[in-house]
Amino acid sequence: MVVRSAHRELISTIKKIIISLVLLLSFTGVALAQQDEDKDIRYPTLQPEARGEKPTYEIKKGKFSFTVSLLEGYDNNVRLNSARLDDTFSEQDLYLSYEHPLADKLTFFITNAFSNITYCRFSDASLLSNDLRAGLDVDFSETSRLRIDYDFEALRYYQMGDSDYLSHIPRIEFKHYSAKNFYQLIGYKYMDRGFLKGKIRDSAGQLLREKRRDKRHTGIFEIGYFLPKSLLRLKNEYYANDSNDQFLNFYDYWADLLSLSIVHLFSKRLSGFLSVGHEWRKYDDRAMITEHPFTTQADKMLIGYASASYDITKAISLNVEYAYREKKSNDSNYKYSGSIMSAALNFTF
Repeated sequence: MVVRSAHRELISTIKKIIISLVLLLSFTGVALAQQDEDKDIRYPTLQPEARGEKPTYEIKKGKFSFTVSLLEGYDNNVRLNSARLDDTFSEQDLYLSYEHPLADKLTFFITNAFSNITYCRFSDASLLSNDLRAGLDVDFSETSRLRIDYDFEALRYYQMGDSDYLSHIPRIEFKHYSAKNFYQLIGYKYMDRGFLKGKIRDSAGQLLREKRRDKRHTGIFEIGYFLPKSLLRLKNEYYANDSNDQFLNFYDYWADLLSLSIVHLFSKRLSGFLSVGHEWRKYDDRAMITEHPFTTQADKMLIGYASASYDITKAISLNVEYAYREKKSNDSNYKYSGSIMSAALNFTF
């Protein structure tokens, strides 16, 4: 196996933390009602390097597990704008995973993450989302693995509007351990996102009948270092977004997202996760109108996240989490900051 036996306990805990993060914070990258271009920017260290959860069940030599999470939280900037409207929310999540060896060094996996998020006062921010992912892991040796997968995302707000979408995301990643405690990962993914109702504008700003469609290319590089009870990870994602909206090429941009994270095991039951990230984004032609005319917009975003997880039993865990993001821009209309606090109870069957 690629993951060495000395790291299995730490990796198992990392998987558990990552799964809870994928579930409990699935809305953070999409529930941005006013700023479409930010909807897919997730907290940078939450993308899982592997899928799985314990306990698992043997089904025809495969491993199956599912996790149910019940969450209550507080969001102090629901719209992610300078108005800073706050609200409480409830979330229910279901995560399923199945792995099946097809050959000695070939494994098939499939996962599905479903979320239902309901805001108390701002019902237009409430949404349903589903993320289905399937792929293959190819172990070339004990130190090298190739992963190929396909991701299908669907999001719909309770009050269906311009932000509802379907996304198709093929991806390929190669991971190599160059030393006992050190690995490198390189990858590429392509996103094709079609909006269900959102219409585009022509170069003069007139609304057209054609629906908006974004295409994105992303390059990924990651390094990780294992300590006796910790994993340090540095990750960089560089991507280019191309939209068919013609007005000022409003959604066309280049961006670089750099993040650093650590997972630490305080005890067999208690673990912690901490990450910080910074994104630089430069728009192709989106010119500012009210400030610095004819200057294209450029943004910077700081993203922080901290969580603690406690295993009450092998099947029940408790999470407390805090997330923060701050966006700076040369266009003051797009500046904001906001944070989310939440607590969740997770049941793994």
